[in-house]
Amino acid sequence: MLDRSTAAQGAPHSRGSFLIARSPLLAALILTILCAAPFAPGLTGPFLLDDWGNLEPLLNVNPSLESIYAAVFNNASGVLLRPVSNLSFAMNLLLAGPYPLPFKLTNLAIHLITGGLAFFVSQSLLRILAPAASERRVLLSALFAAIIWAVHPLQVSTVLYVVQRMTMLSALFMLIAILVATRFLTDTTKHGARHWLKSFVLYAAATFLAVLSKENGALVPLILLAIFLAAPPEARATLFGTREKKLFWLGGVVAPMMVAVVCLLIGWNSLMGFSGRSFTLVERLLTEPFVLMGYVRTILIPAPSVMGLFLDDTPIRSAADPLAWATLVAFLAIPVIAVRLHKRFPMFAFAILWFLACHAMESTVLPLELAFEHRNYLALLGPAIATAYGLLGLFEHYSPRLTGAAVLATVAALGFTTFHRASQWSSEETFALTEARNHPDSIRAQNLAGIVERRRGNMTSAIARMDAMKKAHPNEFFPFAMDMDFACDSTGHEVDWAGIHRTAARDIGGSEVLGYFNHISIVVANGSCQGISWRQLDAHLVRLADEAKRQRSTWAQQYFTVLRASLRENIDPPAASELFYQAADLDPKAKDIWTRIAMFEIAQNNRAQALVALNTAESQTPTWSPSAKRLAQLRATAESLQR
Repeated sequence: MLDRSTAAQGAPHSRGSFLIARSPLLAALILTILCAAPFAPGLTGPFLLDDWGNLEPLLNVNPSLESIYAAVFNNASGVLLRPVSNLSFAMNLLLAGPYPLPFKLTNLAIHLITGGLAFFVSQSLLRILAPAASERRVLLSALFAAIIWAVHPLQVSTVLYVVQRMTMLSALFMLIAILVATRFLTDTTKHGARHWLKSFVLYAAATFLAVLSKENGALVPLILLAIFLAAPPEARATLFGTREKKLFWLGGVVAPMMVAVVCLLIGWNSLMGFSGRSFTLVERLLTEPFVLMGYVRTILIPAPSVMGLFLDDTPIRSAADPLAWATLVAFLAIPVIAVRLHKRFPMFAFAILWFLACHAMESTVLPLELAFEHRNYLALLGPAIATAYGLLGLFEHYSPRLTGAAVLATVAALGFTTFHRASQWSSEETFALTEARNHPDSIRAQNLAGIVERRRGNMTSAIARMDAMKKAHPNEFFPFAMDMDFACDSTGHEVDWAGIHRTAARDIGGSEVLGYFNHISIVVANGSCQGISWRQLDAHLVRLADEAKRQRSTWAQQYFTVLRASLRENIDPPAASELFYQAADLDPKAKDIWTRIAMFEIAQNNRAQALVALNTAESQTPTWSPSAKRLAQLRATAESLQR
């Protein structure tokens, strides 16, 4: 094997590479400066998509430990509540208020730190994957890879999408875990058990924090396995060479993966809830290979016109599509082929295995949405490392003098494209119209563009957009539901109630259907809807509750009954009370029903009934739950009422 020091001495140094070799920290600083500027135009942009939905529960946070604790554990977007990410959101709110700019600046700062980590991780990985490479080539390739990763246009939809701080924090801690693991596993110096324990604890702690930021952190063991499988034989011997290293693999990789498989099998029925999706498990598995190919195409050819936050226009592949089955089989063979080729093409094998490992959670069996660009945030690093190493070798082989110019041209092209794309995220209007233009079949993109046009007073254009979506997606609920919003803005708009009921019935208990009727019920109850009366909406809620009963969806039936009660709270309290208790009778153990009843009784100054409802709610709520604090506050309010 080629000695690194000898190889480094034999290679000519430019001033820049000499500086980088002597000062890796300076290289990280250069990376920081280079990757910050392209994102600057988008820092003035708004909250997007589910940003506000995740931040709204945290708005009442105050500096007390009790309040911060409640905020940290008050997000239901993940199985483990993602407390690390919530804590960062809470700190943003406490220090700078509920404004987009501070949140986006914090995201950018996290991205810069993660970019620095990507540089050091790239060095460590290149020493494994290319053990014969000179130290100079390793350092330059690592810097080039980290810059490609940091300034790639694909990262715009993570850095400038506030809620994806969850993805970014998870990636940051994952890189720390990978760095600790690879440095320990490649260390040829003999150390005792204390060194092993220190490395293992740091690795486990970083992985744990990654998981508590977002569940993707659980992929760290799988990514380490991907690194091992891609490594050339001489590197594998080093990675697995001592008893301490074998223990690390056993405790840090094999055991967690076994636990993950067991948890997946135990929770299979609860995790595989496709009832709220427009696709089945089989259709998802057939579609994801095409989604992944789209990601790869965007990584290699980052054209802003095909990128987007809204990828709900992804075509769903059916079980009757032979091409989809053939593509799935081919994709299943790809990792096998990569492993078989690792001796001759370790970089190629690594790029594939890293990319697939990073997508193993969000692009396989779980009933998540089909496509989102932010899923490539960490996955992009593997291809970036392989590309940087390969391009530098190519440049230096054919034209050493032009290597620097070629690298700068590559970085400049990526940076300019990122700057251009970030500029499209600089305001809600620019963002909405760009997304609608690039994704004409996206319901979300057309809806947001319609909202912008409604604010301009151009109701005709907004309605035309949704009419086009009705024709393009005749079985989707949202385009038909928007008729209710249009009617609220204008008394002359005719609502297609038949279309609303037909599409709602396809997913009667889905979050989109229930959430939208909750929204429109609030608007109507507040008297803010011009074209729909509360009686008219109530009649349709009765039909929806009946449909839910027919489909044996007790939860949806109860939900629609509660909405009917909420319409009457300020108009006919006795009728509202009757409906609330009817809803409770449908499922007395349903989450939050008794809390809702307690709030109603408190508003009606009914102390005794409020306390009875709170007793029932408290009996169903763990004392450690954030909901317990809310119930305690309601109890204090109820007890303060006159007897």
